Amino acid sequence: MDVTETALGEIVHNADSRDHFDVLGLPRRLQINQADLAKHYYALSRLYHPDFHQASAPSERVAFLRRSAAVNDAYKTLKDPIARGRWWLEANGRRLSQNNQVPPDLIELVFEVQDALSEFAERGDQERSEQIARHREAVQRELSQRNAELAENFARWDERSDGDDETELLDELQRVLASISYTRNLLRDIDAARENVHS
Repeated sequence: MDVTETALGEIVHNADSRDHFDVLGLPRRLQINQADLAKHYYALSRLYHPDFHQASAPSERVAFLRRSAAVNDAYKTLKDPIARGRWWLEANGRRLSQNNQVPPDLIELVFEVQDALSEFAERGDQERSEQIARHREAVQRELSQRNAELAENFARWDERSDGDDETELLDELQRVLASISYTRNLLRDIDAARENVHS
């Protein structure tokens, strides 16, 4: 374990770990205090940044470079709730499915949006434009709801007991992340269609 002195005291961490929480010296909780995350990141970035170790032996410079990359990767992953959830799935032996199957609870919305996008591509008139704007708002609301579900899943992870069966939480995390991914893609398709008509 490495120990870093900061204005806040010590950051006990292991920059050689594969666990992002260990790398940044943070408690293993999915609900992250963003201020603590940033403080740990900036302190450890300064500690390992290769520019501060130019006079070190070549092998030490390589180690500092590797640790600096680990700190950056851990920060980038833990800062974003979606990336954090995906990493958590993988850390628990799961992967987010890469199939393009529409999540069952989104099927109706997806078909409505796809039909509207087809009509919009054929006739990008004012009426279709307003309809697409309404669909975009509905998809954005759906995405907000999914993000709230993700936050609830994180809270349940943090509140669980050591003996709890984690299978249901992992299934739920997988489902929510798949829905978020699909909803984000739907938003991107809507925005691309609107941009194509206006360009």
